[in-house]
Amino acid sequence: MPDIKPPVYIGIPDHLDIRRDLLLCSRDIISSLKAYEAAREDRLKRVELTFELHKVMDEISVLTKKTRLKLPRMPSRISMSTESSPKIEPQGTAVKKGKRAETDKLGILDQEMSRIEAKLKKLA
Repeated sequence: MPDIKPPVYIGIPDHLDIRRDLLLCSRDIISSLKAYEAAREDRLKRVELTFELHKVMDEISVLTKKTRLKLPRMPSRISMSTESSPKIEPQGTAVKKGKRAETDKLGILDQEMSRIEAKLKKLA
């Protein structure tokens, strides 16, 4: 059997300061770990809330699509005036359409004439 030697003790100068420094470092490490865990929990909560937000946004988009399907169709442009204003066409399109463009213009002129005559009858 090997000979067992007694332990050798070495004297440490200012052993109380070293113990105090070790305890302070341990306390700092523990507070750092607590802060890390708190940040990790906050990050997990943020991710969960983000997923919930995406779910809610998806539900909102589905509901808006359903309501749009149930609503009646409206024309893309709504004019505020009650009078029908003639559409101004570029010069090149009138030449291409020929007689049809002339009849449309005549129809517009007839409408304007009937409107003017109605106003004159109200004044008389």
